[in-house]
Amino acid sequence: MVNINHNGDHIELDFTDQIIARKKSRIPEKRPDGTKRPKSEHSDLYTDEDPKGTIQGLGFKDAETARKSVNIIEKSKKPHKHKVQATMAMEQRSRFAAKNAKDSDKKKKLLAANKIYKSYLEKLKKRTEESKGDESDSSLWENIRKKRERIKRGSKEKMRKKGDKGAPTSDQIERAKRASK
Repeated sequence: MVNINHNGDHIELDFTDQIIARKKSRIPEKRPDGTKRPKSEHSDLYTDEDPKGTIQGLGFKDAETARKSVNIIEKSKKPHKHKVQATMAMEQRSRFAAKNAKDSDKKKKLLAANKIYKSYLEKLKKRTEESKGDESDSSLWENIRKKRERIKRGSKEKMRKKGDKGAPTSDQIERAKRASK
């Protein structure tokens, strides 16, 4: 909106509507070409890229809500990785909300919720470390078998060709042959 004073010597510019419209519009993390935007350019902390996979009923307004949310996450039938991601999102949301809270009582409640999410995240990290130990024991052949199963189930992965980046080297294949004997 542009206001011009009758004398012609005073001009007032007001872009409030455009600023509000821009703040309300969601800026996704991924650009249309599939590349990711820097964190400062997208608004995905509070958006849902995949509503079908969302764990419903989570919150972070206080410790009680956080405990209920942790219980919901724990009981969900989602994979471990998904539980970690959901917990990390809630931890980040509670941390940023506490940082920006003006009311000291609200800030204390948000920090209490954040503490619960942080401790649950540590618990999940320990589970991740334990499962990584199990994976290191599995052989190259087991990893290949698992990848083929994922491909059959419709994952977009492809088997790498010999010499491709990330494909097993000749030495790794020889070691796997010796280990499987």
